[in-house]
Order: sequence, then structure tokens, then C-alpha cells
Amino acid sequence: MSRSLRLGASALVFCVLFGSGTVQALGKKQTNPALPGEPPAAEPPAEHGEIRFRMMSYNIAGIQTAKDHTRYKDIGIYFRGLRNLGRAPHILAVQEAFVERTEEMIEEAGYPYVYYGPQRKGVRIGSGLVILSEYPIYDAGQEIYRLCGGVDCMARKGMLRVKIAVPGFPAPIHLFNTHLNADYPSYPPFTFEGDIVRVRQVTQLRDYYLRNFDPAAITMFFGDFNFKPTEYAYALFQRRLDMVNASEWCGQSGGCGGFDDPLSRWQRDIDHQFFVVGSLAKGPAGHDLSVTPEYFFREDLGASLGRPLSDHHTHEVHYRVVW
Repeated sequence: MSRSLRLGASALVFCVLFGSGTVQALGKKQTNPALPGEPPAAEPPAEHGEIRFRMMSYNIAGIQTAKDHTRYKDIGIYFRGLRNLGRAPHILAVQEAFVERTEEMIEEAGYPYVYYGPQRKGVRIGSGLVILSEYPIYDAGQEIYRLCGGVDCMARKGMLRVKIAVPGFPAPIHLFNTHLNADYPSYPPFTFEGDIVRVRQVTQLRDYYLRNFDPAAITMFFGDFNFKPTEYAYALFQRRLDMVNASEWCGQSGGCGGFDDPLSRWQRDIDHQFFVVGSLAKGPAGHDLSVTPEYFFREDLGASLGRPLSDHHTHEVHYRVVW
């Protein structure tokens, strides 16, 4: 199917699904702050040390309907409460922040550093990618996927990357956030095979990753990948990027705390956290950095409220880094 025909068919489906007057405004363009190319000045790290940080990826189900009312605000209040208790993720990668009211979540959560992925353009909504951080962001980039399929063509899905300076830590965290194409049913004469689209997106993702790879950083790739370990796109991602899946590591090692079964989750999840330590990521004394997941948990944030806040659970991992 040609790109124009694919977009036209997607627009028709989008209007049928979301054009009944139940959807909120599809998001105003957000302005990212100008960022320095280097980390902010800070006290030098100790020659030897360790640090722990909490990381989360969360798809917030970003098509707002009239029935949702305060859903995004409630998500933000939840994170604000965790921040007040000192238990919130230090860094939060969000997917599907499509509509304007998702700003309520970001404002309520109150993170001091926020960076947005590709924004809406013409009839296409934005990528829905946002990174929220307790620590300074000093470098960033983004790219949209060239290939899409189904309703996903109405969003400018892609990749968002930022570098984050953690106080007292000898290396940057280079975090990538992404959202790959979803699966959709086929309606003759149109056919749709999501895994084929995702394979092409993984190839572009790999190229973007290699162009921006920093061997002196800890690189992490979070997001809603829409693939499971049994799928070819997953195997391709692992083969081409050679990263560790945190939930797989927790499940196979048995070394993580939490209130979940990480191996079972890894086998059926489409949300993932991958990481790799660059060969030049070292402490001041020249020792290599060691990164170990210590805690894994998935949570339905709406359970305590008796109503869903998203069709995804949170994906939280705590890491220990030693140098």
C-alpha cells in the first residue's frame, strides 16, 4: 500500500474510532527548553562508590474520552505523592501523552525536568513521548519513524533520547524512549502485519542508536515496544543492539525484590527496559561501572481507585551501580 493510501485509510479509521465528539483536543505543541551540550558543573564523584536509582516506563493510554474526567490528573497526583514520600521513580519515560489534558499529569507530578518527543504536525498528532526527571537533562534528540501502519500513521511515533546527569555519578545516563507500531485487524482489501512494520522500525531505531551511542554512558532503552520475546522484531532488537532486558535478568537470576514474577512478565509483556554499559563508562579511578537490577514491579495504578487509569501497568526497575 502506498504511503498516501495508507495515511488516507488510517485517517478514515481514526475518524470512525475517535471522531464522535468524545475525544479531547489532540494536544498543543510543547516547547522544549534549550539544552547545553555538556553536563552542568557538579562536585566530582568519589573514586569508588555506589548509587541506586529508580526507573519507570509507563504507557498512560493517551486517547482521552469524555468519561475519563480526571484520569490524567489522578496519575499525576499519584506520582506527586510518591515524590513527597521519596519513593517515586527518579526518571519516568512516558508513552501516549497524545492529548492536551495529559499535561495535567505532567504538571501534577511536578518533576523539575521535562522533555518532549516529536510534536504534532498537520493532521498527525505527536509522538506521545515524554521524559520526566529529578536530575538535569543536558543533551537530547529525536526522530520519527519513516514507516507506520494502521491508525498509528496518525501519530508521529518515533524515538526520544536524553542524557541525564545524576549528582555524584561518574557517567551520564543516556535514556532512549520509544513506542513501536501496534497490531491492528485486517479489513479487506487492506491487510496489516504489525511485525513487518516493527522490524523496519527496529532497523531505523538501531541506526539512530548507533549514530548517537556514547561509549562513556550507561545507555537505557525504555518504551512500549509492542513486541514479545517470541516475536522476530524482539530477536532482531536484541541481536542488533545487544542489550540486557531488566525483567529477563531479574527472572533468570532470581536476584530482584518486588511483588511480581519478572520472568512471567518478561515472557508476555510488550513494555520493556533494556540497558547496556559503555566500554568507556568508568569511575574516576578507572574502574568499570557495574549495573545490576535489584527490584522489579508492575502495578495497575487504578486498582486502588476502582477504575482503570491506563490499559498498561507501570514498569518499574531499581538499579544499583558500583564503581
